[in-house]
Amino acid sequence: NDFHAPGSVTVVVIPDIKNNNAFDIFQPRLSTAKRNEIQNYINELNTFFVSAEIINPDYEEVEVTLGVKFNTGFDENFYTKQIEEDIKKYLSPWAYSETSILNFGVAFHKNKLISYLENQPYVDFLDDVSVKHRTSETSAYIEKTNVIPSSPKAILVSAKKHFITAVQSKCSGQTPKKPTVCLP
Repeated sequence: NDFHAPGSVTVVVIPDIKNNNAFDIFQPRLSTAKRNEIQNYINELNTFFVSAEIINPDYEEVEVTLGVKFNTGFDENFYTKQIEEDIKKYLSPWAYSETSILNFGVAFHKNKLISYLENQPYVDFLDDVSVKHRTSETSAYIEKTNVIPSSPKAILVSAKKHFITAVQSKCSGQTPKKPTVCLP
């Protein structure tokens, strides 16, 4: 799509997800019929020289892989699932809270996620944190430190699955690759 063509207006629409009507809460989309209805309505109001195209956003997934040492007394199996849910909540807050909205142009930095997770009461420390980004369902994940949407019509969202490994001892007895991440 050319976002700068004279007379062409692209409207990126997002369905109302407050009532959980979306088929996929992480990547809500309007049906083709609904988009055509909106497009026809807008184009009826437009002048002859302007045409509107109604599209869904591009959703770009962020996938996290990490090792975590849980604080004493926290069940490893339960909190492995909990930290994955907390990652999803951090990356896609609208899927969990009615007050959060989807935003375009929001970038994501790995260090902010690390800080958020290290402040969870069940986390002792994190090890070997990796953040990967893919721009479409058919593209490969690419490891990044700072993730930025690839276009103005893209929104960063959580991947459906993250890869969490419970760590038993401090940095597995090795010199950590990222000392600031592996310290309590």
